[in-house]
Amino acid sequence: MNNLVLSSNVITIDVDLLMKYVCTTVYILVGIALIVLLIKAIKVVGNVNKLLKDNQENITGTINNLPAITDNVKDITDTVKEVGDSVKGVANSACSAVTSVADTVGNFSVTVNKAANKTSLVSSVISFLTMAKPYIVRAVKRSRRQSRKAAEE
Repeated sequence: MNNLVLSSNVITIDVDLLMKYVCTTVYILVGIALIVLLIKAIKVVGNVNKLLKDNQENITGTINNLPAITDNVKDITDTVKEVGDSVKGVANSACSAVTSVADTVGNFSVTVNKAANKTSLVSSVISFLTMAKPYIVRAVKRSRRQSRKAAEE
């Protein structure tokens, strides 16, 4: 059965022939799609080549300057390291100063507590200082932790 045969109410179709037509049509469509993609790829490659030609001087200049750029980056990182070490020292000094102030406030509050029995105003001030001491101590500890983290980084 190689042909399409029409009879009174029966249509006979050769499946092999139909599949050949379908496959041929699919091959043609895929071929057209591949040609279109190939044309677009050629255009992209052409654009890249044009871009490289247009910027050849800049690319060459940048490549020639890379050793100087890496030296500058090294100098910058060395400077940042030195500044970081200085900041670490300042942070440690600040933590020590805050700790000293917190200790002084604690000692002062003990002294004032002894005298607070005579006046309610002095008692209120001492209570305030006593309540503030844990917050100051926490702030000092937090500052020390942050300083240690910064030093580790």
